[in-house]
Amino acid sequence: MQQSSDVGAIKLALRLGDQRFDHYIREFGFGAQTGLELPGETRGMAKPASRWTKSSIGSIAMGQEIGVSAVQLVSMVSTIANDGVFTPSRIVAGTIAPRATAQTLVFKPAAQRRVIAPLTAVEMRKILEDTVLFGTGKKAILDGYTSAGKTGTAQKVDPVTGRYSATKYIASFAGFAPVNKPAITISVMIDSPAGGRHHGGDVSAPLFASIAQQVLAYMNVPHDVEVKDPKRQLLRAAADKTDLSDGSTDRLSGEVESANATAVMEGSSPAPASFIPGAHEPRDARAKLIAASFMPVSRLTEQRQIESRDQPKPKALAGKATPETTFATAANMRGTVILDVGSGPLAPSLLGKSVRAAIETAEQSGVEIEVIGAGVARAQTPQPGERIPPGTRVSVRFGR
Repeated sequence: MQQSSDVGAIKLALRLGDQRFDHYIREFGFGAQTGLELPGETRGMAKPASRWTKSSIGSIAMGQEIGVSAVQLVSMVSTIANDGVFTPSRIVAGTIAPRATAQTLVFKPAAQRRVIAPLTAVEMRKILEDTVLFGTGKKAILDGYTSAGKTGTAQKVDPVTGRYSATKYIASFAGFAPVNKPAITISVMIDSPAGGRHHGGDVSAPLFASIAQQVLAYMNVPHDVEVKDPKRQLLRAAADKTDLSDGSTDRLSGEVESANATAVMEGSSPAPASFIPGAHEPRDARAKLIAASFMPVSRLTEQRQIESRDQPKPKALAGKATPETTFATAANMRGTVILDVGSGPLAPSLLGKSVRAAIETAEQSGVEIEVIGAGVARAQTPQPGERIPPGTRVSVRFGR
């Protein structure tokens, strides 16, 4: 596993035999739709054992004669993270605030099933963690969190020759974090990576690390290993000085918002939590502090003045930080970061453009926009040329 050995995979498949190998392929959900609430989901390609040739077991073991989707792949890895229980993927559009008199809305997964024993899942998590620490997945190592996963490099079929291409690949990495208490599962697939490198460990594992690092921080998942980045050490020190935990013993932990979802990061409790960056705006005091850390100091004052006009003054609670006091504290946290804002794209200038032109310009710049109103763009946030925090979009207000 650490060296991604095709020979090793084939030997394991031969020990299983055709029928047992095929049984686990089906149990992990390959060759069938997951039931995701989106149209056009593929079943992938997984021939039954009755149609295998004598060489099929070896080919399938190393990733040929089989095709899987990103949703199927992340579901399989989530099964390992979830102590061997397969949980069908779901799409959750967002969160709603339950009424005081109404029952809390709960999303229950469809019929779950046990695929492997809990002890086997524990062993697999250890193997996948070692693959990250000592094998081909080193670029998926996180700062402050343990991670586990597997790299993949698949040859694409050349449509002209009908054979596997020697130049076109699909690079992948699928994994989860933290290892012992998984919060998220992520699969990264890159179709025909350019630039000379095509292995999953080189091009997909770094993306996994970048996404996981930011999502875990956004979800306030407690660190389970030492934090080495000086910027994150500064964040931890700042969090220890500011009471953001509402009495929690772990100031870096908090309520995990698990209702924001995409198929790429899936699962439901106790499976890895679902998440989509930017699916909803931060609402609590801690999230406001996170959002404030992205803003230039000049805009902090402006934002605070807007809030003071539009919202009633929060009542001070003894021993707790109110949104107002927390936001004021954030202005003094110079140098404190939670996400890698510096790597975010620059906001393009959308002012004066029509809705269609603004959308096209945003797509060309690789950013998403939130359209408010109609007509011509009159204002935008962030301003042109400013960095866009990861997981957020450019808000554009249009008017006639």
